[in-house]
Amino acid sequence: MNNDNIKKFLIYLIATCIFYFSYDMLTNLFYYIIYYPLNVDYNWALAHTTQVEAYSLLSLLPIYLCAFVKLSYTKGKLIHSKIKVDRVLACILLVFTVNGISELWFDIANTFLSNVPIFSGSLESFDNAFASLDSESYIWTLIAVIIVGPIVEELLFRGLLIKTMSKILPESFAVIISAILFGIWHGILVQAIYTVIMGLIVGYIYIKTKSIIYPIIIHVGNNFINGFPTSWTTPEFETFLGNFSVFCIIPGLVVLYFVFYKYKEENKETTQPKEGNKTVDVTRNEEDVENKDAEIIILKSFNYHFVT
Repeated sequence: MNNDNIKKFLIYLIATCIFYFSYDMLTNLFYYIIYYPLNVDYNWALAHTTQVEAYSLLSLLPIYLCAFVKLSYTKGKLIHSKIKVDRVLACILLVFTVNGISELWFDIANTFLSNVPIFSGSLESFDNAFASLDSESYIWTLIAVIIVGPIVEELLFRGLLIKTMSKILPESFAVIISAILFGIWHGILVQAIYTVIMGLIVGYIYIKTKSIIYPIIIHVGNNFINGFPTSWTTPEFETFLGNFSVFCIIPGLVVLYFVFYKYKEENKETTQPKEGNKTVDVTRNEEDVENKDAEIIILKSFNYHFVT
């Protein structure tokens, strides 16, 4: 790699790290700016973690949104795609698909892994975290867990991280790394397993559509059906929802293939270079060109030859 490519690689690598750690850094900064001067009792904050998280997320949302919009401009154009009804409906089905995957995974974990020390402690931590949501007003759960939380997370992990890593890595690698970081970020092993799978699904949809709306719909929907207060549901309803979600796994993956797999980018640039006396129409996607350059940078650094 020449000096310019090395510089570009390092810049985007550092930017990726900053974005990844920015959530915790900004959340802690928010606490020290708002709560510390007011002498808010630390024990109160621990007892109202969802409320504190809601305030933090509301402060982070405009920051991540502005950064995402800024990175979405390519050559002075905002890269986006039109929202289509069939894809929105597909995302609604995929809400249950993702939930079904988590239901299936937790059934496996509780049945076969509950006696394994690393998983037993993780299952207990997850149950305690879930139970703590009922200890506070549902409005804070609605803000932090169901609405604002998923939007912020998608802007961060699918928007900022994938966009940044795609500058120096193939998009497929960026999706995989983003999904793994998404799982690690949740901090609980048993939860990280299925959040990685969810990250792969929504990340794949994001790179195919170049729209952050679809991942947000899936994420918000998944958290919504899992965020009901226990007083609002019955064991029978939870069993029905779980079974229905598992049933939706295969149909959802089929829809994922047919609705998104052959999706063609709408943001294309058409040029007409001359070939002798003929005019040849060449249609190319601006982001694909950038990502192809990124692939060449990485692969050359390892002295490989990449042939498509």
